[in-house]
Amino acid sequence: MKTPKNATQENIELIDRLAACADGFDNDDPEQPTINAHVCKKCGHALFSVHVHTGTASARVTCPKDGCGGESWSMFYRLTPDVLPDGEPANEWYRPTLKETQEAPESKEYLNHVLNNGLLMRPRSELPALTHGGEFVDADGSKVESPTEVQGLKELGALQKVNKEAADSKRIITHGVSQEFARLKKRDSAKKNKKRKQARASKRRNRKR
Repeated sequence: MKTPKNATQENIELIDRLAACADGFDNDDPEQPTINAHVCKKCGHALFSVHVHTGTASARVTCPKDGCGGESWSMFYRLTPDVLPDGEPANEWYRPTLKETQEAPESKEYLNHVLNNGLLMRPRSELPALTHGGEFVDADGSKVESPTEVQGLKELGALQKVNKEAADSKRIITHGVSQEFARLKKRDSAKKNKKRKQARASKRRNRKR
C-alpha cells in the first residue's frame, strides 16, 4: 500500500499496521468478523466498518475527513479486531428497508445498487456483526440469531418483485421500481389531499351550526 502524500505520521503508522495485518490474514477462518477499512489515498484516514447484513458493500467511498474529499479504497475485510484504534468499528454496512428505499431521493444508481443486494453505510448500531462464515455474533463473540437479516431479505425480495412485475425487457432495471414508487407517492398524496378536504368541510359544517 502506497503512503498517501498528505498523511500524518499517525495515519502512516496506522496504515503500516493495517497492511501487516492484511498480509497475514487467515481468510479461511469462518469465526473472523467482517471488519474492513477504507483508506483514503489522499490523506490516509481510515474508515472502519463491519457488516450487519449480508450483501455487497462499495469498494470505494468518499473520505469523510473534513476538507479532504479524497477516494477511500477498501482493504477487502482482511483485518482483525486487534488493529482497530478504538476497539470497535464506528460504522456498519446495512440493507435499507423497503420504506427507506421508497423515501430515498430517486436515483437510478441508488436503486440499481439496492436491487442487486447492495448495502449502505451508517454509524454502528447494536445489531450483531456478520462473520466470514456467514453467522452473526454479538460484541462478546457469542453467536446469535439476526431477525433484521431475515426481514431485510424478505423486503429485498419484495423490492425485486416490484421491479420484475413493472419492468419489461426494453426498460433499464430500475425503471419499473421508479414508476412504482411514483405511483405510490401519488396515491399517498391523493389520500392526504382527500383527508384535508374532508377536514375543511367538517370545519365549515361546524361553523354553520
